[in-house]
Amino acid sequence: KVTSPEVADEVGPTLHPRETAELRAYDAADRGIAFARVWTRKEAYLKGLGTGLGRALSLDYLGAAPHGRGALRG
Repeated sequence: KVTSPEVADEVGPTLHPRETAELRAYDAADRGIAFARVWTRKEAYLKGLGTGLGRALSLDYLGAAPHGRGALRG
């Protein structure tokens, strides 16, 4: 599901600072889908670490680009 730009603007600042900056660079029409992409990656990554959303969203950079940032630790 595509997230509204308003939700992306509200929750985006809790993400890694680089992800927040990347999301701000998208225009409003594309920001919702970019946020949904980051959120999905973040949630899957944190579940993979075994921490789930109990770990701060700002600690790990996963990127907002369509193809992600590449290799991740762990």
